[in-house]
Amino acid sequence: MPWHVLIPPKLYSVVRDSRLDMPDKKNQAHIKFQRVNEDTGKEVPPEQIVKGYLHQPAQ
Repeated sequence: MPWHVLIPPKLYSVVRDSRLDMPDKKNQAHIKFQRVNEDTGKEVPPEQIVKGYLHQPAQ
């Protein structure tokens, strides 16, 4: 009969102020991700963004 060993996972506390950061390799400057309207070139606030799918008709 095979043995089963249960190993509990180690839990880590989460710090609320932590965030994923991706600095530039050259000078460690922070990389910004902006949501920009491709027609106007202006940044769009999060409350104005809706989710959807780009659909192309079948040929």
